[in-house]
Parts: sequence; structure tokens; C-alpha cells
Amino acid sequence: MKQQMQNNEAFTSHTKRKESKNALLMASLITNLVLGVLLLFFCLSPSRFHVSESKKNNDAERPDYWAIRGWNSMIAKMNLHPDAMFFGHSQIEMCDFRHYFPDLQIVASGYPGDNVEGMRLRVEQIASLKPTKVFLLCGANSLGMSDQDFEAKYDLLVNEIKTASPSSKLYIFNILPQCDGVSGKASRNAKIIERNRFIKKYTLQNDIPMIDHLYSLYADADGILFRDIKSVM
Repeated sequence: MKQQMQNNEAFTSHTKRKESKNALLMASLITNLVLGVLLLFFCLSPSRFHVSESKKNNDAERPDYWAIRGWNSMIAKMNLHPDAMFFGHSQIEMCDFRHYFPDLQIVASGYPGDNVEGMRLRVEQIASLKPTKVFLLCGANSLGMSDQDFEAKYDLLVNEIKTASPSSKLYIFNILPQCDGVSGKASRNAKIIERNRFIKKYTLQNDIPMIDHLYSLYADADGILFRDIKSVM
């Protein structure tokens, strides 16, 4: 009787060890299967983490990367919340809006030569300031981009601005005409007209106010920038 009980205990112990071993083996197989699927997914699919890291590396290769980073950091530490922010390229940089609106706190963030890609690096400034209104002027320095590339990146820029400061009211300018000179070419006006059509359609579709009188104020009957106005892009 005693021997039989010992045999039963030994059998039960052996069975439990076998079941435990089988359970561990099954868990290991499932874990390896899950890890294998995840590894395959990240290897074969473009991960947003990979894209972000790639974009970060590409941005850091720009010769002005550290200047822009320092500029963004400086603005973040100023603790300003202006009534308006004008955001764009040299046509913004050369304007002194405070002269015409002395009672308002205005920030003009204009970077000469900047295009739609460069402006995306400076959206952080809008996030820091959270101005009541944002006026965007973009496109004059992006005429060499394909329409598809420009339109996609323009949409990214606009949505990044909205995300950076949801409480800010966004207004969009169209692109000014050009004339032959140091920085402008009258031959670009056909492309500018096309891009302005896109901007107008885009703002209508996305319910964004567009200040479309800017082009007509500076264009003559032939759609060329008035000769007595120096074109600086």
C-alpha cells in the first residue's frame, strides 16, 4: 500500500513537471511568434519612428540648423503672447508692422529665402508664443518644387501650425508677383498664378481665411510686379 502511494505521488509529480514544461514551451513559442511578427512589421513597413529619426538627421544637415534651433529656443524663453505673428520669408522680415500698428504687440518671424520646408522647422516659435492671430506668407521660395511636393508639404505646414497653437486664428496670404531683378524673375509669375489658385482652393476647402488682395495690389496689368517696387524674396 505504501509503495503504491509512493508510486502515485511520483507519477503525479512527473505529470505536473511535464505539464509545467509544456506550458513554458508553449509560452516561449507564442512569445517568439509575437516578437517575430513585430520584427517583420518594423523591417518591412516604414515606421513613423524611422521616419522621424530620418527627418531629424536630414534637418541637422542644414547649414542653418543650429541657428534656427537657437532662434526657436530664444523665443520660447521670452514668455510673449503677442496679438499677431507674421510668419514667412523676407517679405515679412523687411516689414515693420509695429510702425503701422503701434498699439498691438506684433512679432514678425521672417527668414529671408525660407521655403515651405524651412518654415516647418520654425513652427515651434508659434507653439511658444501662441499669438492671437497668425498670418502665413509662404510659397515664393518654393516655386522650384513640384506641385505635388509643394502641396503636400504646404498642407503639413498648415496643420503643424494649427496643432502648435489651436487657439490662434490663422490667416493665409497668397504669393506676390515678381519682376526681373536680383531676386525675382517675371517668368515665374505663371507658376505663381498656379500656386495662388491652389492656395485659394486649399483655404476654401479647409475653411481658412485667405487674404487674396495682396497679389492684385502689387501686380500690373500683365501680372508683373510694379517696376518701381524692389522685389526681394
